[in-house]
Amino acid sequence: MEDRRLGSAAIIIRMSAIRKLAAEAADNRLLAPELAAGISLVKSAKTRGIRIGNWRSLLQGQALLSAPDIAMVLVSLDSVVRKPRQLS
Repeated sequence: MEDRRLGSAAIIIRMSAIRKLAAEAADNRLLAPELAAGISLVKSAKTRGIRIGNWRSLLQGQALLSAPDIAMVLVSLDSVVRKPRQLS
């Protein structure tokens, strides 16, 4: 799974499913108990870092950074709404 460049969380989840499947197969006599015990001893991937928030592509990040500041837009709109236009 590491050769497929999966993240550590994906590997841990898949290894957990494989361990549960092996235990269930051993309980139903479809797999030798020794083999199921060996599968349960296989180590998972080590967790590397913490993923926080949504990850964006390069283009999405650039679009977000080049977007106008919404606070300034709201201040401008607020000042337009509060000040009536003077007719000349």
